[in-house]
Amino acid sequence: MGKTIKNNFRMLHTVCRADAGYVAFTLVVRMLSAIAGAFLYVYLLGAVIYCVENGKDPERILLLLLAAMAFLAAVFALQSYYDNVFCPVHRERIAGVLQQELFHKLQAADMASYDSAELYTTVALANAEIAVRPLEATENLFRGFEGLIAACTIVAGTLPANRFVLGICVVSFAAGAFLTKLRSEKEVEYDGQMKRKDKKLSLLRRLLYLPEYGKDNRLSLIHDAFLADYKDTVKEKEGIAADSGRRIGRLAFWQKTFCSAFCIDFLIPLYLSMVVLLWGKLSIAAFVVAVNAGAQIQRRLEEFMGIGSDFLKNGRFAERIRDIDKIPCHIENTAWACLIEKMETLSFQNVFFQYPDGTPGLKGIDLTIRKGSKIAIVGRNGSGKTTLIKLLLRFYDAASGSILQNGTDIRGFDVSSYRRQFGTAFQDFNIYAASLAENVCMGEEADGDRLLHALERAGLGGGREPLDTGGGVRSGSRGPWDGDGSMALDAQLTRELDERGILLSGGQLQRLVLARAFYRESDIIVMDEPTAAMDVFFEREFYRTVFEGLKDKTVIFVSHRLTCVTACDHIVYMEQGRILEEGTHDRLMDLQGGYYRLFQAQLD
Repeated sequence: MGKTIKNNFRMLHTVCRADAGYVAFTLVVRMLSAIAGAFLYVYLLGAVIYCVENGKDPERILLLLLAAMAFLAAVFALQSYYDNVFCPVHRERIAGVLQQELFHKLQAADMASYDSAELYTTVALANAEIAVRPLEATENLFRGFEGLIAACTIVAGTLPANRFVLGICVVSFAAGAFLTKLRSEKEVEYDGQMKRKDKKLSLLRRLLYLPEYGKDNRLSLIHDAFLADYKDTVKEKEGIAADSGRRIGRLAFWQKTFCSAFCIDFLIPLYLSMVVLLWGKLSIAAFVVAVNAGAQIQRRLEEFMGIGSDFLKNGRFAERIRDIDKIPCHIENTAWACLIEKMETLSFQNVFFQYPDGTPGLKGIDLTIRKGSKIAIVGRNGSGKTTLIKLLLRFYDAASGSILQNGTDIRGFDVSSYRRQFGTAFQDFNIYAASLAENVCMGEEADGDRLLHALERAGLGGGREPLDTGGGVRSGSRGPWDGDGSMALDAQLTRELDERGILLSGGQLQRLVLARAFYRESDIIVMDEPTAAMDVFFEREFYRTVFEGLKDKTVIFVSHRLTCVTACDHIVYMEQGRILEEGTHDRLMDLQGGYYRLFQAQLD
């Protein structure tokens, strides 16, 4: 229970940090609303009946009603502004701030965390809660504050003389709190089960309708298998809903029956009627006030039951948000720094690494990369090539051994500054629903000449190939093309946001990724299968550009196509996480080892 209380007030603090004005103004509105409710539904009617009973002047009654109407009109106007203007604006602002905080936390997560399936469940649950749960928890606390003010106002003015009524209210509240606790536990358990099924359904929906799976779905029976799995998962959700619904429904029934129907609707009116009929101790005004007070107490108690249930659920749901803080972020939060000098050497010294699930990665790697060299890392699938690059870019840290830049361990550098030395072109890249320029610059300030030069180097300048816009737009017409037939820098890519967006072919997409690496003008360029989707003519031109135009750059290739890397200064051949051979192409061919056999197999 202590953790639940802390989590609720921690979320209140989170919202207050995001927008303190929202919290302060909401407290004022809630307090006035509580007082106005008690005044309108309890005291005003009692005061009017008292005036009539005691023969007060009509002018006095009219003045009382006019004053009450003015007070209530002011409160209602404030409430209307709060509900329809202030609250929507500030809630959007707070949700945006909290969502951004989640993004920052995930950006700081170590890449090793992404190898765990549990991370995706954690992120999915936290993402579903972050924009709404803190606000809901805060709103729930505000509702509790309003209800407490209203109840205290009513009790202080009407119920001290009716201790039996007050006792019934206390018994009703205690029983309701116990039943609410049980119900909230069942609701949290139910929500967790449904969220996990929703995660699976979300994946299946993507597999069933996204265009990248369209060909497989039509050329195989995989679509039917996915659809059958989707139907089974929906039935499982139905079963969970039915089973949990019965248990939650029984608790809700007993809560309503005992707390509301029996205690408030039956016992309180029975007691007050006996007081009036048998002992005649209550005036008409006092009786009306007591009955109305009981009805208002009943309503507030029902609200407290809901508030208590939400309080317990919010406290438990908050753990899903807090789970994000448990994701390791040791690498990304490296902020201390030795000064980074221009790279002269990068050295792997007896580096070992294995993935979190125990899969071996690298074993005893010793390798030195010198400034301006052209290095190729080759080998069969699973030989450790990509893992070596991940450690070089410090997505992971070595289990043992070290990686040094100019003799300094890279773990001593600020990780962001260290990575800025690298321009990368990975095989598994992403294209964004943004302009061509934005897709190349990747957040850096756009420099027109530099951008055009990068596109030209990558083979996307001067209208080399007509690109498909799906709308028949071609050179010289209005649309995503400039007058010379080349693609405009502000042309939108993909059709997620623009139905006339450009769809690039596989080769063109890969050239775009190369343009990113060229635009960054980094000292070290890493290229993972840079020409896998390109024709042989562009491939030949590309390597000529790299070896002639990037002479002063350090370029690291990762490639399966050995014919592409024969001109490299140094070739590293890997198997099962080890470097077995290294040297020039001619030297490795003379060895007639693994590199020789792989090269001959590709020629054949």
